[in-house]
Amino acid sequence: ELGEWRSVSNVDQTIERYQQYAQNQGDVKAVSVELLADDLEVLRKVAEQSDVPVSRLMASVLHQYVAHLSA
Repeated sequence: ELGEWRSVSNVDQTIERYQQYAQNQGDVKAVSVELLADDLEVLRKVAEQSDVPVSRLMASVLHQYVAHLSA
């Protein structure tokens, strides 16, 4: 193995989390975003600690912001 696979401590919870991500996708559009290198590095670290892809973390943060604006 090349170190690309990682064990998770709670498989059932992890599966449930990713199933939720899939159900919440709706009509997703791809976008391109330019970020400061330092900001991207922080996002990558947070995503790794949260065990989610960085793109999913960014989408979640933006969704929360937009939902707050429309509330």
